[in-house]
Amino acid sequence: MLKMKKIFGITLSLLLAAAAAEAENVYHRQKLIQDSAVQKQKDSDAQIRDELRKKMKKFISGINGKISDTGTKITDPVNPDDATDINDNDHRHSSEVIIPVYAFSSSDSLNLRSESNSSSTIVGKLKFAEKVMVTGKTDDTQTISGKTAPWLLVRKDDGSEGWAFGGFLQSTRPQKSGGDEESIGESQLLKIPVEGRISSRYGTRVHPVTKRKNSFHKGIDIAAPSGTPVSAAAQGLVVKAEYNRNGYGNLVVIQHANELATYYGHLSKILVKKGQRVSRSQLVGKVGATGVATGPHLHFEVRRGGNPVNPDEFIR
Repeated sequence: MLKMKKIFGITLSLLLAAAAAEAENVYHRQKLIQDSAVQKQKDSDAQIRDELRKKMKKFISGINGKISDTGTKITDPVNPDDATDINDNDHRHSSEVIIPVYAFSSSDSLNLRSESNSSSTIVGKLKFAEKVMVTGKTDDTQTISGKTAPWLLVRKDDGSEGWAFGGFLQSTRPQKSGGDEESIGESQLLKIPVEGRISSRYGTRVHPVTKRKNSFHKGIDIAAPSGTPVSAAAQGLVVKAEYNRNGYGNLVVIQHANELATYYGHLSKILVKKGQRVSRSQLVGKVGATGVATGPHLHFEVRRGGNPVNPDEFIR
């Protein structure tokens, strides 16, 4: 009996050892399968990343070709493989704004709402040029009255908060152009400054003088006889009235509300001065061909925040 127990014990030990060995083998086989799957996913992600980088570089190269005459150049995104001095840390970073960011209302009466949409309850209002602290924003954007922007969560000086459409907030304090004159809003059309034929539109074109392809035209050209009166598209402040050596020739620039400005180039004569306030339709110059021009015409630009935008969106 003792001998049988001993044999049974040895057999059981062998079985347990075999089972343990088999379990370890199963573990290693599963680990190899999982490691292989993870590596395949990493390789696939790397391939997709490389393809996206190539497409991005090609896209950036094309854009730089179109805006080469503006002096602006878009650089390649940072390659994460080139990053150095990266250290692991266990700090948690809040999504809240740490450094206060402030904005100013560019509307005479801007609604504050309970939620980030125009159908939610109005919980307050902002006056023109009222300063608020920005404490958050939505990830998506919305288009209202021709403006595309996210909604911003703002806090007034009295501590009250609400959501305001970001299209009617700006980083600098807006200035009224004086008196009870109208402000330029996105929904207000600008008056076409001269009677004539549009000979070149906004966008990419072959430059009429240099013949360079993919030259970006930042405004529209309106052909008219030399000396034809040119009037202000809207009321505003003249911030430039001088000869410009970058191709514009005799140039008048008028600053309007809501970060809009209008440019009047190639004038034969300038009839306003820097610092002068002008009203809508007031005469500012006469059509000419000064600067880089093939014939008499007005080069007319509309800029928002310093960036050219399509004048067709504003003029009637």
